[in-house]
Amino acid sequence: MYSEEHYLSKIERNTNVLDKAPEQIKEKCINDIKWARELSARLNQLDYAQREEAINSIHTLMDEDYTLMGFELNPETAKKR
Repeated sequence: MYSEEHYLSKIERNTNVLDKAPEQIKEKCINDIKWARELSARLNQLDYAQREEAINSIHTLMDEDYTLMGFELNPETAKKR
């Protein structure tokens, strides 16, 4: 599946391009980044299945926001759907 570093890099990627996000979605993207950071800080408290589900949710949301901001996903790092 995905490594911890991989989802953290997606959170960081989205943070780094926030200034280029359209104003109408910027607040949503900021809130999603905050949510992903808070969730990632609690991953060690979850059992394996919950952790995997949480990581998948982070990947999905960060990729969705990245495309909403107008960027294209790298097929190698995009979550397979």
